[in-house]
Amino acid sequence: MKQTKFVIGGVKLYQTKGFDFSEELCSLFVKFLVQTNQVQAAAQTIVKPSYRIGSWLTKKSLDQLSSALLENNKLELAVAVLKTTSDRGLKIASDETISAVVKATAAAGAEEKYNEVLAVVTAVSDADKAAAVAAQFPLVAATTEAASS
Repeated sequence: MKQTKFVIGGVKLYQTKGFDFSEELCSLFVKFLVQTNQVQAAAQTIVKPSYRIGSWLTKKSLDQLSSALLENNKLELAVAVLKTTSDRGLKIASDETISAVVKATAAAGAEEKYNEVLAVVTAVSDADKAAAVAAQFPLVAATTEAASS
């Protein structure tokens, strides 16, 4: 989609020129890409290590992006976005977003991603909350063909 190319190009221009983003610009970026079903492009731009746009995410835009990623079965990217916000010192993940991502990783039996999300919960909250979330959504053991034979 041509519009998506321009939006992501605009972010790249801001980044390469060293301009600071704003919460409003980041929110509009996320909103546009979610509305045009380009959530993968949004997430990949936000988690790019050299890009600063993810530092201006708001709770609402993070919730919106995470929800859209989960709806589109982009579990790895949903975890990466949460981890990126946490790594950048943002403690903005809502309980609903955290629960949804933990629930999805638990249901998928994705142990590594499940543990990454619990580490984010510990970083943005505390170990007790991480334990509570883990108890609420226990990891489903991945089934193997040998076990089902």
